Amino acid sequence: MNPPLPRRAVLLAGFGVLGGAVIGCDAKAPVEPTTGPEPAPTQPPVFAGGAAAAKVEEQLARQARSLLKAGGDDLGRPLTAILTAAAAGHQLHLAALTAPEPTGRPTSGGSPRPTPKPTKAALPGGLKELAAGETAAAGQYAERAAAAESVTALFWASLAAAADGYGQALRQQGASTKGAGPAKAPKPGPHRPVQAVEPEQARKAMVDQLHAVAYGYQTAIGHLTEDRFERAATALREHRSLRDRLIEELVEASADVPPAAPAYDLPVRPTDPASAAKLIMTLETALLPFCGQWVAAADSAEDRELAVATLRSTSTAAAGWGGPLLSWPGYVEP
Repeated sequence: MNPPLPRRAVLLAGFGVLGGAVIGCDAKAPVEPTTGPEPAPTQPPVFAGGAAAAKVEEQLARQARSLLKAGGDDLGRPLTAILTAAAAGHQLHLAALTAPEPTGRPTSGGSPRPTPKPTKAALPGGLKELAAGETAAAGQYAERAAAAESVTALFWASLAAAADGYGQALRQQGASTKGAGPAKAPKPGPHRPVQAVEPEQARKAMVDQLHAVAYGYQTAIGHLTEDRFERAATALREHRSLRDRLIEELVEASADVPPAAPAYDLPVRPTDPASAAKLIMTLETALLPFCGQWVAAADSAEDRELAVATLRSTSTAAAGWGGPLLSWPGYVEP
């Protein structure tokens, strides 16, 4: 995978680089954290499940584009942004799945096939159908990820997490007429090659980040309205439970456990419900690369399954709090 992420690197420097480079989140107190002919250059290697997944991605991209055309200006900016992100993301996934090296993740989606002219009467049902398609695709990709290893596991898990994010955004927008839509995602850029890290390193990095995430949630939660308070409280319990489980595994392996700092400098100082939600969204989005690092480093089926599930749930949470809909959640980008 990419070189180990820096200690205390939990938060991103604003929406313009979400999903991109990670910056440090400084603690306020110091913390130790066989021979034969070569295939032709244009001949793609065998990639188990790639052909079937390419068909799914092409269909989802066409559905999203069709709904964009059907809704037109009546969609509103939030839903337009969601469908645009989903169409572009699925087109990038299709390009990757049909490329000689899928895990290299091409940054151009190529030319999509023509989309049939839709009718506006099909819009509401079409949105539900697309959301259901995203959920089904995510489940299929997660199974692929659990059966794969290293970079290939991360590739499938990222596809699953992206579909989870699109589906969550669609469902949430459909349930609310006041949704603000997702934050703006960065434009695709050159991808760094993925380099492996040791499983223990990945677990330590997750513990480190979960300490900071828990602190951020505790800072934000008191500023939330009742409905969002309960949602945040549940997420905080889940983050703590995962952190404690990973700590137990490190202790059993006689490994050093990263301690929590007394406090952390946060990029958003919550003063009201909106800024509190923004902080939580940033925390969840910034956690994604660490989940991805863990997926690629997992050395057992049980560990990989948990890592994939965590990447997926984090992507869903980030989208649920208004985060950007990333094409490749779980990767570290320049």
